[in-house]
Amino acid sequence: MPGETNDPAKDYLSGRRNEHGKRMERRYCEVCGREAIGLQIIGCCHSYVCEEHAEPMLRELKPGELKEWGVCCYQRFEETPGEE
Repeated sequence: MPGETNDPAKDYLSGRRNEHGKRMERRYCEVCGREAIGLQIIGCCHSYVCEEHAEPMLRELKPGELKEWGVCCYQRFEETPGEE
């Protein structure tokens, strides 16, 4: 697909869509397997994390919010319909 980076973190943060036109799918925590609340990029490493395993800066973000801080970047997933 044109413009793909083969890097899921960059593709999600840029709002890229998959071959079906849908935004990148929600992921699961790479530590425990629960549903991830967002993506954190710390230096050259990225990880999808749940509320428990997220850095405080990610937990403080509102749904859909993005924060860049030095070599770190945090993206809170938007809430899906039916979530509170």
